[in-house]
Amino acid sequence: MPVNYNEPIYILHDGWLKREDIDAIIGYIKIKNSNIPDKSASVYDLASVRILLETYFNETEKEAINPDLAIAQMLLHTGFFADKGIYLKNRIAHNYGALLGMFKNRFWTGNNFIDIEHGVKAHIQFLRLLAVGKLSNPETTKVYPLWDIIKEELKGTKSTLDQIAENWWGEPYKIQVKDIYNALLTYVEEKNLIWF
Repeated sequence: MPVNYNEPIYILHDGWLKREDIDAIIGYIKIKNSNIPDKSASVYDLASVRILLETYFNETEKEAINPDLAIAQMLLHTGFFADKGIYLKNRIAHNYGALLGMFKNRFWTGNNFIDIEHGVKAHIQFLRLLAVGKLSNPETTKVYPLWDIIKEELKGTKSTLDQIAENWWGEPYKIQVKDIYNALLTYVEEKNLIWF
């Protein structure tokens, strides 16, 4: 069944992409940034990208978050792993959701996460906060630092990408994420690695 790209992109959704599609997702990333080395001492090489994508599938599955949306956001915020400006800063900080260090004049010390796992968890926990307001397992350690501060104000207030864009980054952000989402799903579908 083909994806209707005009439909809302829901935060809580199984998504179309699956773990088996990682090779195709990497193929799409390589088209967007042919400078990513296979293996190197750089901040990100293809081996690191594979680990990052595996972590996204692990965390989105645990929290019932749409992996397609989360991965599209991550690709935008890392500039497809470009080695420049804010993209490089976000990657070095493992800040794949471009999570800011403040909310209504309340700060946490920096917007850095210690490793890939914590950066991905923070991104997914932020999406879960917006959509539901609680983690699927109450025993899960919260790594998104502003969870308790903003929980009451934001919990369960957003269910789609459109609603996220209304509050934070606006229409250009929504268009950029949707463009990546649509192109990524189309690319993977054309590679016949997923069935819609």
